[in-house]
Parts: sequence; structure tokens; C-alpha cells
Amino acid sequence: MTETARCIIRPVALTDAPFILALLTSEMWKRFIGDRGITSIDQAKKIIEHSYLPLLERTGFGPYAVVLKESKVAIGTVGIYQRDNLDYPDLGFCFFTRIHQSRLRI
Repeated sequence: MTETARCIIRPVALTDAPFILALLTSEMWKRFIGDRGITSIDQAKKIIEHSYLPLLERTGFGPYAVVLKESKVAIGTVGIYQRDNLDYPDLGFCFFTRIHQSRLRI
């Protein structure tokens, strides 16, 4: 876990499934990353369980939830990902549109 003045950055957990579902179906995710066809909390749990958590365990890096300290609300994800088509790890992130619009300094 890492902290900034306003946020906590921690590994994604199974309990984040509702948040992950909201993020994966958000306008920003679909526009810049793509529609993954995830439409239920159970599907979001499966993504976390079968993709996110094994990646964190296997490589030591992967998706992290960015949570506002004051409200404890998750606002997006950031992570380092080893993609099959790249020689080096890639930095990825996505935040809800309202966060981009507010220009929050994390």
C-alpha cells in the first residue's frame, strides 16, 4: 500500500468487485481500453480472482485501486502490466470521468 496526501493506493481485492464493475463499464474504460463484456458483479469477481490477483502474485505488480482517504471511495485504478506484445512492463490507469473533470490532484 502507498499513500499520497489525498489517496491510498492498494492492491485490488475481491471486495472491490462492485467498484471494478463500475470502472469496467465506465465511459472512460470503454473509450480508451475497450469493452470487456463484463456486466455483473460475479463477472467482475472472476476477473479479479482469475486475472488481477494471479498477476499480482506472479509478477509482484498489477492493478491497484486508488481510494480517496477522506471518503474511502475508490476513484480508479493504476498499475504496471506485463503485456504479451511488449518487451517491457506497461503503465496503465483509468479513473472515473468525474475525477478527470474535477482535475483532482492525487
